[in-house]
Amino acid sequence: MAASVQINLTNGTTTTPSVTSDVTTIVLGNANSATQTTTANPITAGTNSYEQYFQADLTALNGAISVSDFVVYLSGTMGADATLMYGQTATFATPVNTASTVATAAIPTSAGSENLYIGGAAGNSLTAAGTTDYGVLQIQTTSSATAGVSSGLSLVVQYTEVA
Repeated sequence: MAASVQINLTNGTTTTPSVTSDVTTIVLGNANSATQTTTANPITAGTNSYEQYFQADLTALNGAISVSDFVVYLSGTMGADATLMYGQTATFATPVNTASTVATAAIPTSAGSENLYIGGAAGNSLTAAGTTDYGVLQIQTTSSATAGVSSGLSLVVQYTEVA
């Protein structure tokens, strides 16, 4: 049986974080919330979404020895004049809608090398229930961005499991 891994979102403030467990959809908009909608919280052209902090959460090994080498990438294409930025950090901070100091590079669009760490460093693994560091997402737009929802996008989180 495969290891059980879920995605958790953390919002709120550094001093009062709020964790939403086992999410299947991540919406980026103009609110520091795990439950926002694009209708109620649209991103205005020329501005940024609030950051979304997420973690991969190993809830059970189910016979596996470890999980490691977490890779995050985007399957699909963002709309014109909008870029999905990505970064990772070991600590949660209050999400901002100014240019992120964590999500500073365009998210990869194909699988590559490990880019979501465990314990603050590449090469670590989980050998019991626990979480990765935080992946951080932010949409950054130009003043030419058109209104609308980017559909058909999937955030892929893959990892290596040692059985």
